[in-house]
Amino acid sequence: MSQDSFTNDQEGSNASVDAVRSALIRSLIHGRYMVVDCFEDANVTAFVTTRLGGMSKEPYDSFNVALHVGDDPVQVSQNRLMMRSDFGLGQLCFMNQTHSNKIALVTGHDRGQDTFDCDGLVTREHGIALAVMTADCLPLLLCDQEERVVAVVHCGWRGLANNIVENAVAAMESIGAKRRNIAAYMGPAIGPNSFEVGEDVRSAFLAQSKDNALCFRPEHCQDKAQHEQILASLSAGSLALGAMAFSRINNTPEDESCTLGKQIYACDPKMGKSCDVSASAAQAAASIAGKYWCDIFGLTVLALRRAETSGIIFGGRYDTYLQNSVFYSHRRANPTGRIASVICLNPD
Repeated sequence: MSQDSFTNDQEGSNASVDAVRSALIRSLIHGRYMVVDCFEDANVTAFVTTRLGGMSKEPYDSFNVALHVGDDPVQVSQNRLMMRSDFGLGQLCFMNQTHSNKIALVTGHDRGQDTFDCDGLVTREHGIALAVMTADCLPLLLCDQEERVVAVVHCGWRGLANNIVENAVAAMESIGAKRRNIAAYMGPAIGPNSFEVGEDVRSAFLAQSKDNALCFRPEHCQDKAQHEQILASLSAGSLALGAMAFSRINNTPEDESCTLGKQIYACDPKMGKSCDVSASAAQAAASIAGKYWCDIFGLTVLALRRAETSGIIFGGRYDTYLQNSVFYSHRRANPTGRIASVICLNPD
């Protein structure tokens, strides 16, 4: 590719990035929220905050909801109060998140408590909103629409590798949820072309399941000069309809290990265990050691299917690292704030 061609492509890509960002910002409710409407039949309120439209000052500008990152607690409290007021929330529960696999049940006895020491919350109480805070880790919202049970899960790589998704599903089941009913929404997180990890992370996931190898590509499969251009591809549309479908960009150079990055995951719950993953996983397991691009969305989907959930998996559309002007990214800037992903069973 000539320098002129690359420059023109880069300018076109920047225009696409700006267009995506502008369209996203125009769609925000109150200039700061993305409403999650995939659970609308269940009479729940669900939304994701952005970094826009709040009270916090740099480097937390402006809608930081985390008290533990060094921001002015008065401004954080004001931001949280706006969340409650904008959606008419009564009790809003946060977590002291430590990348554990611990899940807490929120019951009627916990009314008035606003913080829990865990990385996942589950409830069937109406009017109690559950929140998970993230800035690259994946926020997961779960809902059994029939049995009226909801959950939020903090899916960092450590929690995922230590079965936090299974623990959350089991906790939902313990208070009446049915695994076959559980639908999921994957909120903004660091994307599969942004999340660089080492062999230690990959090994931890391979020890959990050989199929997790599908979610790692050797670092050399991506030209870093094209990194920002990927945004347009990532944001072209919803990447999770039906059960799950992730399309990949073309990778360079062309070799056997890189072709894994072009796969389409298509694990339709109606097909049961028939999705063809084992052969590709075996190929990926033979990839060279070193640095990898990690697909945290794909790892979460595989975890949900191992937990035998059968509901539709939504989301997986936004890359916090590439879209740092709208979402917080700990890898992009530190210190920084946190967004919140929230779900609440509406009062009867």
